[in-house]
Amino acid sequence: NYIVQHNPTPQGFKTGKGNAYETDLRDKKHGRIYRVVYGDDPKPMSLAKAGPSEFVKTLSHSNMFWRKRAQRLLVEQGKQFVRTPLERLAKQESSDESFGVVHAAAVLAEMNPSNEVMLALLKHKSAAVRRVAVQLFGPRGLMFHQETTENLLNDKDPSVRLAAFLACSDGLDEADEAPDPDPRSMSVWLAFYLRPNSWDDPLLRDAVTIAAASGGSALLWHAGSVPDRPLSREALEIVSIVSEHSVREYPKAAPAILAKVAHRDSDYIEAVVAGMERGWKPGTACELTAETETKLEERFETLPPEARGAYVKLVSGWGSKKLRRQAEKVMAGFLQYVDDESSKSDRRIGFAKQLVNFQPERAASVEALLERVGPQTPGDVAAGLISAAGTSQAKAAPGMIIEKLSEVTPATRTAAIGSLLGRTESTRALLNALSKGDLQLGDLSLDQRQALSSHPDRSIRDLAKKVFAKTGGLTNPDRQKVLAELMAVCDMPGTKDAGKAMFKKHCSKCHMHSGDGNKIGPDLTGMAVHPKKELLGHILDPSASVEGNYRLYSVLTDDGQSINGMLAAESRTTMELFDSEGKKHSILREEIDEMVASRKSVMPEGFEKLMSKQEFADLLTFLTARGKFLPIDIGKVASAASDRGMFFAKGNDVERLIFPDWKPKTFKNVPFVLIDPKQGTVPNAIVLNGPASPMVQRMPRKVELPLNGSARAIHMLGGVGGWAYPYSRDETVSVIVRLHYADGSKEDHELKNGVHFADYIRRVDVKGSEFAFQLRGQQIRY
Repeated sequence: NYIVQHNPTPQGFKTGKGNAYETDLRDKKHGRIYRVVYGDDPKPMSLAKAGPSEFVKTLSHSNMFWRKRAQRLLVEQGKQFVRTPLERLAKQESSDESFGVVHAAAVLAEMNPSNEVMLALLKHKSAAVRRVAVQLFGPRGLMFHQETTENLLNDKDPSVRLAAFLACSDGLDEADEAPDPDPRSMSVWLAFYLRPNSWDDPLLRDAVTIAAASGGSALLWHAGSVPDRPLSREALEIVSIVSEHSVREYPKAAPAILAKVAHRDSDYIEAVVAGMERGWKPGTACELTAETETKLEERFETLPPEARGAYVKLVSGWGSKKLRRQAEKVMAGFLQYVDDESSKSDRRIGFAKQLVNFQPERAASVEALLERVGPQTPGDVAAGLISAAGTSQAKAAPGMIIEKLSEVTPATRTAAIGSLLGRTESTRALLNALSKGDLQLGDLSLDQRQALSSHPDRSIRDLAKKVFAKTGGLTNPDRQKVLAELMAVCDMPGTKDAGKAMFKKHCSKCHMHSGDGNKIGPDLTGMAVHPKKELLGHILDPSASVEGNYRLYSVLTDDGQSINGMLAAESRTTMELFDSEGKKHSILREEIDEMVASRKSVMPEGFEKLMSKQEFADLLTFLTARGKFLPIDIGKVASAASDRGMFFAKGNDVERLIFPDWKPKTFKNVPFVLIDPKQGTVPNAIVLNGPASPMVQRMPRKVELPLNGSARAIHMLGGVGGWAYPYSRDETVSVIVRLHYADGSKEDHELKNGVHFADYIRRVDVKGSEFAFQLRGQQIRY
């Protein structure tokens, strides 16, 4: 029941009653005594026999087997006479043998330790001890000493910070979220952390967000009460999320919350208002007193123009007549900044969006923006103004935008059509204009045509098919016939430079090649391993073998907004899509009216209508050109996502190999193209079959990669394994690299453990490979 015996009849064991056995095992070298009881009916162990001090020493034994059993027996029997030696062990400052202190802390946690002992453990030199202490003592351990709490929230070890944030979250969940919370709340100390800091670790950022959201309005008030402490962009995002949660949970207190933080800087106010806008449901009752309304009006006068619109809209929705009278003043201010030619384009476009969003059904706002689009307007500003007008809910807005299209440049026209496709009613107006000939089919890009053909609204899909049939916009559904007609381009000579221009024009919006372009679809850098005929097939018939994560999703929200793109991520409450422009859209599931998961690829069909045969030949020449180095894409054979546990359990953090970023890396002048695992959703590492755990037993025994050409050498990033050298010292074969030649012959290269391969867990050097990159303490070799 208590012990797994490797020897069925261990020497020195004494037979007890029935099937129970017990014995004392003495460690002659250290003089330590271990009591082992096992069998069907084990007897309770008497700690008095071994002596408290001697038994507590077992907690520091080099073998975890004995440490864990000593800890268990101490906890089960709860003998208070071992408290003194336990406390003495817990206060040891040596970080070299910290595991004994960790086990002592676990036992003391069951004995209601003194504040002095808790403080010693929370301030211990060993990060492992500090982390375990925070986990064991939780909110209680963080409540009694402010300086220690702040140190833990800013600890140099990320695992300690993570534990501290989650402990704060537990404490705040238990706290009373009254309108005026106790100033000793955990949120006081968490608020101290929301300062300029390093937010590189997404796990820590999520932990802070969880803890902050648990604090709700209490955290907003405390964070807002810290004078002259600017917050980083990431901290402001957390403030915005907390504001949204607070308003959803306590809508009546929303005006009081905003008034409480009204003295803060404008960036802070903007973050709070943005969150409240997302969380506030129009028509919900709230408590807006005369005193609060006056305070909110006074703050409006001191806000910068870019913060006023959302502020007035929110507070007016709460029933403030004083702020409602400021509406004309706000809109006039927006137009004034839209007209400011000395401002940056993004700033001017931002004010245009605020103008429309301020009163979405006001047609006069659309008219005012379109009047400002002319030959003298810079292209990016013109496109931004029309896109802002396209978000309007005014009934006349689509017709006004379509009428304007004849006066703008092609680039601006494309942006305007994209804005029209963003809403159901404006999409109908666009199709009607195409049918009447007011717009030409050539004004729509391929992905815009595909968005219409796969629109989640059936009536719009049917209308689009009729319009395309009438205007000749339908692509030939027989993609194999199209491929056969164009197959001759594979034998045509092409120009690499001209092909690169074609890539930038048609492909770079979604794909990358040699560092240029966008990472929406697969990276095309290593496409030279594929023959031209295969690549042409992927271009002309992208949906023939589309992978699940590159399928087209079309979403229609309950307010009539239409979004098309590739599924980037999803949770229980939200979905994220990447559209064809590379923009990420986050959509709440509760706001989705309809969703269509198409069998089509995000990559549209119909490139034969946009490119000549010579342009196809140039593009294929560019994609199949080989330089000095040719990256080989392992995406189709990768068996694990390296940002999750790869050897024993996906949840094990230590088993993860995570680069600081997933951009191309160079080692010894050799470029390696990495695959972003995207939070465990995309396999990016080849892990092969092994006997050590059920997880690796399910991995493939072999994978095959195409090369289709000559090579002087193969360069590999890897050379690491789970339970590899020095934990397993035998020079067994870890991997066989088998080369298949064109003449049918094969050639094997054996890579051995302890020669070429070493363990991943830390830097371990072996003679057959070189240390290349350190990843959070783990290693990747070359």
